[in-house]
Amino acid sequence: MADPVRFVQDTLNAIWNQKMVGSIYATFASGVRVHRSCQDDLYGQEALVVDTIERLAAFPDLRLTIEDIIWQGSEEQGYRVSVSMDFAGHNLGVSRYGAATQREIDQSVLLSGRIANGRFEELWIAEDERSLVEQLEYDLVAALRSIEAMEAFLGQSATPEIPAAMGEIQHLERGRSSIDSLYALHLDSPEAVRAVLSALWNERQVGLCERFYSDDFACHWASNRQLEGREAYQAVVLAHLATFPDHTFHIDDIIEQARDDGWHVALNWTMLGTHAGPGAYGIPSGKRVQITGISQYVLREQQFVAERTEWNEFRLMQKIMERPIESEPDENID
Repeated sequence: MADPVRFVQDTLNAIWNQKMVGSIYATFASGVRVHRSCQDDLYGQEALVVDTIERLAAFPDLRLTIEDIIWQGSEEQGYRVSVSMDFAGHNLGVSRYGAATQREIDQSVLLSGRIANGRFEELWIAEDERSLVEQLEYDLVAALRSIEAMEAFLGQSATPEIPAAMGEIQHLERGRSSIDSLYALHLDSPEAVRAVLSALWNERQVGLCERFYSDDFACHWASNRQLEGREAYQAVVLAHLATFPDHTFHIDDIIEQARDDGWHVALNWTMLGTHAGPGAYGIPSGKRVQITGISQYVLREQQFVAERTEWNEFRLMQKIMERPIESEPDENID
């Protein structure tokens, strides 16, 4: 497989647009692992097939449009890819949120993957589930409870245990950098990108946006938020840090690709924090959460000019709000 872009296009087109779901067995490794933002992982081809069929049953006319593919690697070493794409269709069948609404949906999704020997071996998926539920015109809380009940029945948990090792991120990422050394950085390498984003999120050096983000910076943020300009972006960063005061950020993987329109960089990342501050999610719950997501950037003249970030805010809300499912009273009890 010498062309990873063609492989990704053909694979995803066959599954989603041609509905050839069985092609998963030929294009994904038997032990493929799928990491889903704020959800349990999927393991193996069969789990991926079941999940795909469930989505197509709810949206039978679903169409996938691939907007961009960033890639790095070789046929000998394997490829890493980051894909931005869009799902569109109508809710004509029963979904995990409830009965069919007939509503039209348009959902943004980012996917990262490792390809070796002509197959996807590992995937990371970050989807905009909150705006999907809102487009279906379901009440968010009711939809959360429906998901919660289903997962309780299946023996799944909305809040999987956070690995103890993840707590070390705080110590690994919070080494303090001098302001002068940060401002002197040349934003032209993966190491420099790591340094700037770590300083922004872990050292709370939010003012770095003035140095490393362009005047006309534009960002597509989670849940279909469109942010225009540095000030709007800074406001979102500050709000997130206020909601999760012990917030830490770790870059799990980074790939890069130079193009005529700029330097393209894609990240898989993990955020950890405790819901202990004021914000959009209501009264602090004290819940410890782990958020995984994907970001794609375009840089020109050593500044970020565009960003597309996805993480599953709907599932984050589920984690914060999770409570035991109440059993129905036994009518036979006197």
